[in-house]
Amino acid sequence: MSTIICRHLTFGYDSSDHNVFSDLNLTIDTTWRTCVAGRNGRGKTTLLKLLNGQLSPHKGSVEYTGSTHYFPMPVADTSLPAFAVAKMAVGPYAQLEQEMKRLLSFGDENSLSRYIKVQDKYALIGGYEVDAKLSQELASLGINKDKSDQSYNSMSSGEQTRCMLAALFIQKDGFALIDEPTNHLDQAGRQQVANYLRSKKGFLLVSHDRAFLDSCADHVVALNADNVQVQKSSFSRWRGQFQLGLSKQESQNAELKKEINSLAESAGQRRSGAALREGKKSGALDKGFEGARAARQMKRALSIEARVDQKIESRKAAQHNIEKQYQVKINQPAAKGLILTVNNLVIKRGKPLFDPVSFSLTCGARLAIKGRNGSGKTSLLDLLNGSAIAHTGSVSFGKGFRVSRSYQQPLWQSGSLQQLVDQANFDKARFRTIMATLGVRGDFFEQPIENLSLGQIKKIDIARTLITPSDLILWDEPLNYMDIETREQIEASILRNKPTMVFVEHDESFVNKIATDILELALG
Repeated sequence: MSTIICRHLTFGYDSSDHNVFSDLNLTIDTTWRTCVAGRNGRGKTTLLKLLNGQLSPHKGSVEYTGSTHYFPMPVADTSLPAFAVAKMAVGPYAQLEQEMKRLLSFGDENSLSRYIKVQDKYALIGGYEVDAKLSQELASLGINKDKSDQSYNSMSSGEQTRCMLAALFIQKDGFALIDEPTNHLDQAGRQQVANYLRSKKGFLLVSHDRAFLDSCADHVVALNADNVQVQKSSFSRWRGQFQLGLSKQESQNAELKKEINSLAESAGQRRSGAALREGKKSGALDKGFEGARAARQMKRALSIEARVDQKIESRKAAQHNIEKQYQVKINQPAAKGLILTVNNLVIKRGKPLFDPVSFSLTCGARLAIKGRNGSGKTSLLDLLNGSAIAHTGSVSFGKGFRVSRSYQQPLWQSGSLQQLVDQANFDKARFRTIMATLGVRGDFFEQPIENLSLGQIKKIDIARTLITPSDLILWDEPLNYMDIETREQIEASILRNKPTMVFVEHDESFVNKIATDILELALG
C-alpha cells in the first residue's frame, strides 16, 4: 500500500484573484478506485495536474514516492496505426527498436557494444513484453487487432479513448490519474470502460456520469464549498448522504440566522435603553446620582453588547457555506402542434450510416437519439440544423422555424467572452444571469475563455443556446465536462419548462429523466 499526501497545499491561477485550493490537506490510498466529485471550477482537473507534477503548488507539498500517469495523453502523430500510437504513449519503444536495427546493420564491434546498451534499456522498460500486454489490454476494451491496425485518426472518439486507456494501464509502476474518460463514449462503451476500470487495482478518476461512477468507484473525494471530504462509498450512496447533510445544514443555517437576528435586536434594545437614561440627566438638578446611574447602565450595555457581538460572530462562523441552486429558465414560444416531420431518412458518408428512420416532433417533445459511436447521431443533428449533408428521404419544418444548436466541442473556445457576446448581439446582462444560475460567477466575463475550466466552457455553450431565440433546441452531448449539480439543475429546468428538443447524450440517468421519445440509429 502507498499513499499520496497533500500537505497545506495552496494553488491559484495567475489569471484569477482567487485560489483554487487554500491549505488543502488530503490523503489518497493508491489501491482505492477513487472518484473526485465537485462543481465545475472547484479544482478537480487542477488537483490531478498538481498530483501529476504538471502544475506546482504556491505553498505546501505533494508527497508520493511512486510515479503518476495522466489521461488524456498527447498524441504525436494521429496518422499512425492505433496500436503504434498507444505503444508510443507507453514508452519510447519505436525509437529504441529503430536504433537497435540501425546498430545491427553496421556489424562492427563498437556498434554491437552500443547495441547491447540500447537492448538493456529496451528490456528494462519492458520492450519484449509490451506488445503482448498492450494487445491484451486493448482486447479487454473491445479493440481487436483489425481495429488497432487502422490509423488512429480513422477511429471514433470513443475508440480513441479506449485505445489510450489501454496504454495508460500498462505503464510500469504508475498510478493512473484519469480526467473525463466518458466524454464521447456511447453507453455501451461507457459500460465497457467501467467494467475495465473495476478490474484495476487503483486510480483517481474525474467523471460526471453518475451510473458510470457507481459501476467502477469505491471511494469518493469530494471538493465541497467549505471542506474536502474523503469517504469509502459508492458515488450514489455518498451523494445521497451529502444531500441529506445539505438539508440539515440549511435548517441549521436558518436557526442560526434567527438567533443572530434576535441577539442583534436584543443588543440594540439594551444600547437604546442606556442612551435614554443618559439623556435624562438634568443639568443643575442632577446631583450626580442620575449621571452615575446612566454611566453604569451605559457601561453595562456596552459590555453586554461586546459579548453579544462575539456570540454573533461565533454563530456566523458556525454557518455552512452552502451553494444554492437557482432555476435555469428556458424560453421558447408557446406554439402547439406538429413542428418537424422526417420520412425514410438515410444519411450517407459514402455509404449509409443507418437504416431509414421516420419520426415526427410536436411542441414540448424531447427526442433522444441513441446509437453507437459513428452511427450518424451528430450528422443527423447537423442535417436538422440546415447543413448540406448527402441524404435520401425528407425533412420538413414549419415555416419560419428557428433552431438553436450546441456542439460536442463548444463553438466558443478562445478569446474574450465579452467580445463574443457583443458580436452575437446577445443581451449581456441576461447572459450573465444564465451563467450565474449555472454556477459560474465572478470575473469569468473578463477572462480569456481558454483560462476557464472545460466544464465552465461547456456551460458557456449551453448559455449561448438558451439565449438564442429558437423553436427547437439541438444539443449534442451537452453534459460533457458538466458537474453533477448542474446536470440535475438542467434536468429540473427541462422538466419544468418543457422545451422542444432533439438531443444526443450518453448519461443514462439524464436520458431516462428527460426523453419523451427515443430514436435508435442502427445499420442492419
